[in-house]
Amino acid sequence: MMGELKDRISAFEESARKAQDPKEMALKISEFSDRKKYNFAEGMQRDLISTRAALRNASTDGLKSCKFGTVYKQTEGKIANLNKILRNLKKAGEIGFTPEIFFEGMHDDEIIQFFPLFLHGEYEINHDNVFRPGRNTKDVPEEERHGRSYVKENLQSKDKKECEICKLEVEERERLVIRGDVYHFFCVKCVQCNSTAREKSDYVTFDGKFCCSSNCVKLYDAGHLNQARG
Repeated sequence: MMGELKDRISAFEESARKAQDPKEMALKISEFSDRKKYNFAEGMQRDLISTRAALRNASTDGLKSCKFGTVYKQTEGKIANLNKILRNLKKAGEIGFTPEIFFEGMHDDEIIQFFPLFLHGEYEINHDNVFRPGRNTKDVPEEERHGRSYVKENLQSKDKKECEICKLEVEERERLVIRGDVYHFFCVKCVQCNSTAREKSDYVTFDGKFCCSSNCVKLYDAGHLNQARG
């Protein structure tokens, strides 16, 4: 009896130790994410099979096309991811249609065209393609930024104390950072309305000039973008 109790205590202590181990926790989270991703892919694949069957059954012209309303009635609204599956089939080149999203009643007469790839049914949803790939982030060269402000630049300015315009020291309460450069509030003028900055923000036009508000940015850009492009 005592031996069994000791084993249970040891097992509990081992479980508690693993719960505090970052590597163990990361492994568990990874396993859970993969399992969740696999289950989602499996469900989407089932919806894909059901949608293909509904599209075929809804066609009355020899598998050339069908109406969305007929498809929806056949599925009785039971395919949770119907719109997503239709968009995926469109991206895969199997079908074609106009609306971005289908709504029952509003798009019942919209035509869904079948392309040759639909008859082969090669597109499948699996663990690898169920989610969009992650975005590749990169540092954009300064000359390609068109006036946009970047956090990285502003962080690099934390040790700067001198105003770029008057060259005097800037106190924290008067500090304004624009694209990595430090200014006094009262030294910077809005390029659109000529007023000083009203808050700690860095509204910047497409060509890198300061504005006191988002509205002034819109007005300036609207009046100068065409000139710059011309």
